[in-house]
Amino acid sequence: MQPVRRELPTNAPGDQTSQPRPSTVVASTSGGLRPAYAQYIVDPTTHDTVVRIRDTDTGAVISESPTPEIQAMLQALKAYADTAARQHLARHTGAAS
Repeated sequence: MQPVRRELPTNAPGDQTSQPRPSTVVASTSGGLRPAYAQYIVDPTTHDTVVRIRDTDTGAVISESPTPEIQAMLQALKAYADTAARQHLARHTGAAS
């Protein structure tokens, strides 16, 4: 067995030509974006994370990911999977569900 050889030192900088420079403008909003902040919510039971973008002035939710519909779907799928697992266990252990 031979040790791994590296052609370049591990701390060598990568290709710097494709990375934007600090003076390069990568996006412009023309002042059209309202002030907002991200709120991270972690469910203590499931450890699912929801990110809400809120308006700084009003606190209103501008955007939420995953959406409430996706969150509901995930809860329904988890409930279905839990039920299926209990039924599978009951069939294999001889217990009634």
